[in-house]
Amino acid sequence: MSDFQYELIKICSRAGKEYYHVYPQEPIGFSSPDFGNMNVINSHAKFSVISFPDCHVTVFASGRMLIENLPQNAEKRAREIIKEI
Repeated sequence: MSDFQYELIKICSRAGKEYYHVYPQEPIGFSSPDFGNMNVINSHAKFSVISFPDCHVTVFASGRMLIENLPQNAEKRAREIIKEI
């Protein structure tokens, strides 16, 4: 997914944690098998939740993502997570 074009938007910061939305520039589709060895903790037809050591990422079937509970000033980490997925 190295050529994945997206827009990263910080949506809020609460209690020292940051939340980001990731919007793909072109529609793409994901399903649980696409995540290989990642720790998928919840899977549904419309979304999957992946657990990382420092956050959770909800990946919607449309390709939009929600990154939750990152430490403050973690935009760089958010971009690293997107590359991992």
